[in-house]
Amino acid sequence: MATDKLNALLLQYDVNVLKAIAREHGLDTKNQTKPTIADMLAKRIAQREHVERVLPKLNPAEREILTLIQRAGGEAAVGACKSMLLHNMLFAHPSPRKNQWGIVEPEPEQGNPRYSGKPTFKDAAARLLQLGLVLSRESTFASKTTIAWDLGRYFVIPKEIRPFLPPPPTAQAPTVAEPKRVEPGSSRNFQRDLSRYWSVVRRAGNLQLTSQGYVYKKQLVEIAKSLGWAETKKLDEKNNLYLYFVRRMLVALGLLQPEKYNGIPLPEASNYFPDEGQAFWSRPPAERVQQAFEAYLDATTWNELRIPKAAYGQDHRRPAPEELKPARRVVVEHLKRRGPSGWVNLSDLLDDIRLGDYEFLFPRRANRSNWYGYGPAYSSPYYQSNNPFSITFGDVGDEAAGWGKVEGAIVTHMIAGPLHWLGLVDLGFDEKDGDTPRAYRLTAMGAWVLGIGAPVTIAEEGGRVVVQPNFQIVAMEPIAESVLMTLDEFTQFEGGDHALSYRLTRESVYRGQRANWSAARIIAHLEQITHAPLPQNVRRSLEEWQALHERITFRRGVPLLQAEDSKTLDELFANPALSAKLGRPVGDHVALPDKSAHEVAQALREAGWLPVVTRRGQTDAPASLVADEEGNITLLHRAPSVYAYQGVEAFAERVDTRHARITPATVAAATKQNLSVPAMLAQLKSVHRGDIPPKLVMRLKAWGKYFGAARLGTLTLIEFRDEKARAELLADPELKKFISRFDAGERPLALVRSDALARVQELLAERGVEIQAFE
Repeated sequence: MATDKLNALLLQYDVNVLKAIAREHGLDTKNQTKPTIADMLAKRIAQREHVERVLPKLNPAEREILTLIQRAGGEAAVGACKSMLLHNMLFAHPSPRKNQWGIVEPEPEQGNPRYSGKPTFKDAAARLLQLGLVLSRESTFASKTTIAWDLGRYFVIPKEIRPFLPPPPTAQAPTVAEPKRVEPGSSRNFQRDLSRYWSVVRRAGNLQLTSQGYVYKKQLVEIAKSLGWAETKKLDEKNNLYLYFVRRMLVALGLLQPEKYNGIPLPEASNYFPDEGQAFWSRPPAERVQQAFEAYLDATTWNELRIPKAAYGQDHRRPAPEELKPARRVVVEHLKRRGPSGWVNLSDLLDDIRLGDYEFLFPRRANRSNWYGYGPAYSSPYYQSNNPFSITFGDVGDEAAGWGKVEGAIVTHMIAGPLHWLGLVDLGFDEKDGDTPRAYRLTAMGAWVLGIGAPVTIAEEGGRVVVQPNFQIVAMEPIAESVLMTLDEFTQFEGGDHALSYRLTRESVYRGQRANWSAARIIAHLEQITHAPLPQNVRRSLEEWQALHERITFRRGVPLLQAEDSKTLDELFANPALSAKLGRPVGDHVALPDKSAHEVAQALREAGWLPVVTRRGQTDAPASLVADEEGNITLLHRAPSVYAYQGVEAFAERVDTRHARITPATVAAATKQNLSVPAMLAQLKSVHRGDIPPKLVMRLKAWGKYFGAARLGTLTLIEFRDEKARAELLADPELKKFISRFDAGERPLALVRSDALARVQELLAERGVEIQAFE
């Protein structure tokens, strides 16, 4: 159990260290037990006189460490202090040493309290221990039960000593210069982009993803245009995190639902559908911002671990690990502590988190002993076996440098990415910053959402909508999101910020007509929101387009009688009891009855026929066909339901009334129309009687390229003694050009570049590695 009590802290140390500290303070330890020595020391150093005597002996480097720990409240992670002082010129930073085989040797584990000249970080910490001001707790090595002159995991100023220390020098609030360039965050714009993106998916009916988990280019371009983006030529989700974030937030909010199989959402779905049952869009704008923020904090749909450079182990298609949720809230808490207004340097925020919550994302584990001369890389939290995410991050030499490259990069992304995109922070840049902001400040909306600012209202009234004779519609802010989403139903969005431009076209009106927006309804709606009559030419065109649209009319809920063939239909009409109810023939084997479906079905039964009835509202036909291993389909009823063939028509070709066939060509054509193989199997299962033949399932996957491409080749593998050896040799400056990690269960394997086998053998021999053949 962690403690800051002096006696308990002293008992963690090796008895020889305690004796050395005791001698420094004039105590006689001859024939004394360890508990007695610890008690003697505790009584000696927990005195005001002692603290006042040793403080003047501190040099600037030692004071720097002491001040950091005081500012952290009396306890700080050793790694946090070391990384914050990594480039401090008060400390010596010796270059890494290599052994005779060229392997980097680990730095000495123990500091020297009697150093001379400029101290290393460990030397200064050892001196603070010797003076009895700063102790450590928790050994960094799992195999050790005591601490020597090396460092534990945490620095602690014992609580008995803290009252005697003067307050640390006041941390002067850094002067934050006004940035040269500001990118304001806008929650209104983000909410608008959410609604436009969702409207595009709603119009299309679905959102289809590639096998890599990204939106197809064609649909992505349509989405970008709906957001008012002018440049879409080189657009893709992989390199445009904002578009990817908007999509993943729609999923997190439940506005896009993944495709399901047997009612269960597919874990890596390639097809998403708009959920129109959500009440999200009807909520006040500020509530929508709050909900989006909470959805981000609790989302597994957005994964910040993809931001730092990862050597391996990261796949953007996997859900984010649960550990990210509390980590995000830690960052938010530090934002709140910095206050609701004014610019804050990102570097200051990072120092706050590093000193106060060093392990907020990557818990540090006790290292295994560093045997056989192998370095510390394998024990870093940025190595896959030492973190809960099984990811190895590249370009991380040691833990001290790693925090800024990994945790620092993730926190910076949270500020400059999601929180900025949501409209909660503004970003400040200097000319030399490039794409990385130097500072941030909370917006008024951000302060309110974080609970440290006054409520904010996003106005939705007071603007105007104007319909012009050239068919352009201009919506001037402030205006309700519901008005704009309705305009999206039957217009084409052209862009704009505070004055949004839409256009009525024949194609956009036809799209609206298919969604039950008749010309009369469009005219009435536009006149209602503009409070003015439409220009005559616009009204006249809308009415003409409606007349053209009504030349072909679809009527719903009409009873239809389908016979097996024309002979059967003639036989039915020849029956006087039936003909009065069957209406008139409208095809060789189809009739349009005058009576209700129930009456016709009852009359057929009374006449000795057994009709198959598809009731109103029923749009499926379960167990209505069977398919064999070759893909040949037989519809089981002599007069099949129209919905039976509908279940397979997207990826099968009709042979005759009761037969169809699935072929490589029909499956390939379906995939080009963005129909995934899981979706085909789900549709087939919905109408198939019994299980689909396994061989047909495999054929469908093969024809649809479900498993993607693969490459075949002969590999040269080398197996090292253990994971420690592999980690160090993979990091070797000369070897790493020719070998790479190869995962195969527990075995520490590496892949050798085929053209460098002789060179690898030579380099390994230089390092004392004896190579043997696999058994």
